[in-house]
Amino acid sequence: MLVVFRYLWLTTAFSLWICVLSADNSSSENEGPKCKTIFTFGYGYRQFFHMSQSSLHPASGDLLFMKFSVKARSDAHILLSPSPSPEDLEPVYEIVLGAGKNTFSDIRRRRRAATKTSAYTKDILSGTEQREFWVRMNHQGMISVGHEGEDLPFMEWQDPDPLLILYFSFCTWSGVAGKWIYDCTSDNDS
Repeated sequence: MLVVFRYLWLTTAFSLWICVLSADNSSSENEGPKCKTIFTFGYGYRQFFHMSQSSLHPASGDLLFMKFSVKARSDAHILLSPSPSPEDLEPVYEIVLGAGKNTFSDIRRRRRAATKTSAYTKDILSGTEQREFWVRMNHQGMISVGHEGEDLPFMEWQDPDPLLILYFSFCTWSGVAGKWIYDCTSDNDS
């Protein structure tokens, strides 16, 4: 089954926002995992996904464990939220990979707010190849971000007053296109 949605949002006379979502969940026995794909362009969280609707498999002690890959030249944003359409000042977790022209990454407690922690991550993203990551949050409010295939995070921050995360979303930054692959399952997962 192939589902394609196209959104054209004109925010100003000079700024066009485009978000394309396509999910292809069909696969044969030899194709490997089934994944969802979303394409983003510009800043703005337009599609929110409920955690229970995705195949996030937390390990023991974790509230969430999310694997995904992204292809973008910079500024890949992941939003973790208690609600499906949070207001600008509402508490959320915003994780930015490859900010500052792909030189650093950070974790924020609100959208576009002050950084809680950051890490030097020059060239962490690529505009020509998918790069794989994971995000983990435990019951004590520790948010960790790492490269797929590596156990140790390259960035983490502990929230003293953790949020209950029920939704997630993806976007990039002005002028930046992104391809996100997430929620991969295989026949072995069922």
